[in-house]
Formats: sequence, structure tokens, C-alpha cells
Amino acid sequence: MGENSSATLMTGDEVKRQRRSKRQRVSDPQPGSAAEKPAPKKRQKWLPKLGKLADLMNMPMDVLFEACLTPHIRSVDWRLGMRLCANLFETFLYMDEHFLTPRRPAKRGRHAFYHKHLSEVREKLTSLNGDMVELDRYKEQQSLLIKQITEHAELCEKWATSQARDRSEQLEDARRDRKRAIIDKLTELGWGEEIAQIPYRDDLSHHKLVKQPTRLTTRIWTNVRDELIKYMETMKANRLERERKDLIISRKRIAVNVLRRYKISRLPMVDVMPEPTDFCEFAAVQEVLEMPTEVSVTEESFGDVLSNLDTIIEDWREQIHKEFAKKYKQCLEDNSRTNSLTDDDGGMLDLPPSLFQVGTSQDKGKGKGKELDLDEPIDSVVAQQIRLATTVFKCKECNPSRSFAMFDPYDDDDDFFDIAYCLSRLRHPRRSDKSNPLFYPKVMGHRCFTKQRGYMFSYPISDPTRHLESPMGSRTPWNCQTLEVDNIAGEVVKDIVQTCGLDPEKTTSTQMDELNPRLACTACLSWGGSTDEAEASAFGWRSAVKHNSSDHYDKTVKWLKLEGSSLQDALRYDESHQNISAVESSSFGLPSQFPSDLVVWMCAHCLDLQTEREPMELSKMKSHISVIHQLEHPEENKDYYKDYEAPQGYRTTKLPQRSTIKLAIKKPETEPGSDSGHDEYPMDDFDESYLY
Repeated sequence: MGENSSATLMTGDEVKRQRRSKRQRVSDPQPGSAAEKPAPKKRQKWLPKLGKLADLMNMPMDVLFEACLTPHIRSVDWRLGMRLCANLFETFLYMDEHFLTPRRPAKRGRHAFYHKHLSEVREKLTSLNGDMVELDRYKEQQSLLIKQITEHAELCEKWATSQARDRSEQLEDARRDRKRAIIDKLTELGWGEEIAQIPYRDDLSHHKLVKQPTRLTTRIWTNVRDELIKYMETMKANRLERERKDLIISRKRIAVNVLRRYKISRLPMVDVMPEPTDFCEFAAVQEVLEMPTEVSVTEESFGDVLSNLDTIIEDWREQIHKEFAKKYKQCLEDNSRTNSLTDDDGGMLDLPPSLFQVGTSQDKGKGKGKELDLDEPIDSVVAQQIRLATTVFKCKECNPSRSFAMFDPYDDDDDFFDIAYCLSRLRHPRRSDKSNPLFYPKVMGHRCFTKQRGYMFSYPISDPTRHLESPMGSRTPWNCQTLEVDNIAGEVVKDIVQTCGLDPEKTTSTQMDELNPRLACTACLSWGGSTDEAEASAFGWRSAVKHNSSDHYDKTVKWLKLEGSSLQDALRYDESHQNISAVESSSFGLPSQFPSDLVVWMCAHCLDLQTEREPMELSKMKSHISVIHQLEHPEENKDYYKDYEAPQGYRTTKLPQRSTIKLAIKKPETEPGSDSGHDEYPMDDFDESYLY
């Protein structure tokens, strides 16, 4: 405008002029020019047809700047005839039930009014001095005015929407033309093929120099060429990196096939085996995976790996056993800090001293323990201690929390409608029966050490060593950090081992599995109307531990080892019950009622694939092989195999395997089902850390 304009225009007028579009400012007369003389007004073609409210359509030029001086306010309230930024909405607009001024819809069915409009109406009503005739006439005039304003505002809103849409299309056309021109320039420089391979997230249309809605001139291209060439070099480097990652993933698929053939040839599994994630991290395997891009990798490329794979896996086992022993010693150290626990009554609950003693000492005699020096751990003593049946572990990952104990979306055997059963266990966390007591060495193959639920976005979904499809999850390198020592379950096992006539300080879990005793729970004896014959529930030793924790969570029960005819009755009951459940599951499609110690079978055809399923019961596994792999007569250790973690089994919501038998026991005056005669743990009802 120059210096003259600042002398002739008021501040408000200057602001109004700055807010006009270029098209509107073209017709502004310059000071002192002939165009400044009065001339007949002509309706602009770009404006809607003017009616009685002609001044309203001049509002884009003559806005109410005394309300808001914020620049670049594009939103126009056509009903109130003003521009107003969001920050001043509450300052200048009021909620009222007045209907004699222009208004705009507000929240909750109310209306908003401009405060000056309200002041004018109130002054007018005051000046009428109660003249009802004039008041009615004024109301009629205002109602008619508001109606006209509303109708005209609707036309203005349509016009404004059309203008904004047209302008947006013009800008998009300009951006597309600029992008097309830049692509042509880059293609001339030899970047055409590279541009075609740019992923959408890095598309040129997102670049700050490309998405501008201005025409690409020679001068502009000269200014932006170097930066765009640098961007294309970055895109090329990213493409080469993506292709390299895709190549590594394709080589991993070959490596997984090599591992699968090796593991299938060694069924049944007698020791823990690496999964694809750990296998592909072996140094020898990494050498093959990281070969130059131009080298073709096939299964023959892993020949040297296969020839030394036995040694490589043994070294890996030695490493994870060291990690396991280190974690065990850490658990002992944590327990030593909390040797005394506070119960709910404020008293102190003393844990058994043997819990913190590993190994034996001749000075202390048989059964006496020697305290472990955690600063100088004795590996041989730790190795002996973790093998004992009384050393029970639990997993924090697969133990359900109290807040989410009702339903597990990743558990195929979980029943969403079994809410009442789960609610009954919310008050007593130990009663939740979704986990199993874990024992060495089978605990080394626990699924939570190599798998986790949920999809992790830190790796591509096509990675065959990480992604799992059913249930949704991912593989991880072997890690036992979720492990804890279950001290109270260890006391339960101690009683069971003593019931079997063995020494808890020497008996291992493997020896207990070989013995495979059947134990009757004396707390579940029921005589009914008889006085010399009781109905008893019998369990395997692992199921007995879980039964004690779930059904007798507030005590340590006494056990009776079955022998002779009672043992045979229990075995026959187990066999018949399994057969009935298998028929119901396979023939009638009923939900399987198998406890976790029977859900131990894995499919060899799905081994280490992304479609690998969780362990199943035998009849369900055969059905899977028949339907999915089209094999009617599958063979053990060829088409399916027993999971290494067995007989610990995959956790289910089913009760521990039990047999109902009759025992010739006279009915005592006080039945064993009462609380007398049992060791109680007062903190059981509230021990959050003990979640089965």
C-alpha cells in the first residue's frame, strides 16, 4: 500500500484489508486514484445473489474486528455475521434462551448469542417502557429478521463450502502437477526405477519440497534439486536395506527347515531343543545367513552346521543351564531377604529353614542342610538342589492375575462362559488352577521361556523365527526370568515324598516320575452311610500337588499311598475315564475334559512353523492330523510326539486328574475333611505372589 495508505487508513480498516483475499483486494482503490471516486456498484460474479440482506454478503470484507483481531481466522459464523476464533468463543458468546437476536446452535440444545446483539435487544426492550403493542410489533420484526438471516446464512454456508472445496481441489491439482514435474526431472537424472519402488510411507508427495501448491519453475527446480537428489539417495539406501532384510528372512525359512528335519529325526525329545529364534542366533548359522547378497543360499549351505549341530546344541544347553542356575540362586537370595513374612494378623510367618539350605554336611548329620553362600555359590550343590522333587518352580507369565482370571483370549481351552467358577477363585488366588507346578529338568522346556502372547511390532510379521499365528504370539530367545521358586508347594511335595517312603533331601522329580505313585487325599474322604468303607480321590503325584493348592489352599493335607487292589482300581478308573472323554471329544464334538497332564502331544508336521499349535490331548491331536494333514493313521514320533515338558503338560482350566475309588477305612469320630490335624498357612487367602 505504501506510506500514503498508512496515513489514510485506520488500523481496523488496514486489518480488514489484510484479511481479504487477493481477489477481493484487486478492486480496492488506491489513494488518490480516479478509481477512488464514487462509482455504480456491480455485483461480483463470485458472490451469491444478493437479497434484502446485501450487507451480510459484504461480511467477508466488513467483518466485526472488534470481536477478534486474531489473523488468518478462516471460520465464519454466517448466522451471527462475524469471524470468531475458538479462544474467544466463551468471551463473546453467551448461552441464553433469548430468541430475538441472531443465534447459533450450541451444546445440549441451547443457543449462543453475540453479547452486543443481546445488549441492543435489551436496550430496545427497556426503551419500550412496557408498551405491549410496540413490543409485539418489535418481536414480529425481529422474528422475521432472524428468519431471513437464517435462510440467507444457509445459502452462505453452502457457498462457503463450495468455495473451500473448489480451492482445495485447485491446491491438490497444483500439488499433483508439481509432483509430476519433479518426477519427470528426477527421471531424466536416472531415478525413475527408484521412484517406482518407494513405499507409500516415503512417497514423494509427503516431502516438504514436493507437496507445495506452486508451479515448478526452472529457478525453483535449481533450488530444490540437490535436496531431492539427496532424498532419493536415502530412499535407495532404505530399499537396499529392506531387500537385505527380506533376503535374510528368506534364508531363515531355509534354516528353519534344516532345524525341523534335525529335530524330527531325533524324536522323541529326551532333552530341551533350541527353537528357530535361538537356532538362527548361533554363530555358525549367522555366518550362512549373513553371506553376501549375490551368494545363493540353499539347504546344502548349512552342511557344515549340520555336521557340528550336536556339539553346537550341547554348548547351547550348557549355557541355558548356567542361566537357569543363576536365576535359581537369585530366587534363593530373594527368599533369604524375606525369610519371615507377615500374615494378616500382624504376626510373623516363619518359612521352613530347609528352604534356604542346599546340599548336606557331614558335621550336621543326615537331613541337616548347609546354608548356601550366595557370594561364592557352589555350582555342584546348586545343580543337585534344583533336581530335587521338593524344589518346585512357578511361572509368573502363565499364572493368571487376579484381575484377569476369568478369561484368557489366547487359550483355546478357556471357556469365556465359565465365569462363576473363576469368580469363586478371585478371593483365593491359590485356587486358580490354570498353571502347573514346574520341576527340573522338564521346566527347561517351559513354553513361556521361548514364547510370549501378543504380537510384537519390533519385527516383521513375515519372520518365520518370531511370528506365531495360532494362538497369536511370538517366539523369543530362551529366557527364564519369569521363573520363581514355589516354596509352599515345595512343602506339599515334601509330605508326598515322605508318604512314598523316600528321602526328600535326595529324591528327584525324575525318580518320582519313574515311581509314578497314586495317592489318596485324606481330606477328601467321604464315608456316606458306611462306617468301614470310604470313597476317596486318588491322584498322581504331580496332580496331587496341584489338587492341594487348588482345593485345599489353606492347608497341607495328609496323603495315603495306594497299593495292591486299590492301586489297580485307580489305574482302571483313569483308563476308562480317558476313553470316555476321548469318545465325547472326537465323536460328538464336546469340549475336551482332559486335565493338563494329558495335554502333552505336539504335531510333528507343524513343528517350529508359524502355524505351530499348542499341545493337545491324544485324540484331539489325531483329529488335527487327519483334518489338517490328511493322514488317517498317524504314527507316534513320526507324525506326532510328546512335548518335552511332559508330564507337566500344557496348562488348562480343567481340574487335576483324579480317580474315585473305595478304600477300606473305618470312619473316625472326626472326619479328615475338618480343619483339625492339618498344617495351615494363615496368609493363604491374601498371598498375591502365590498365583496358581
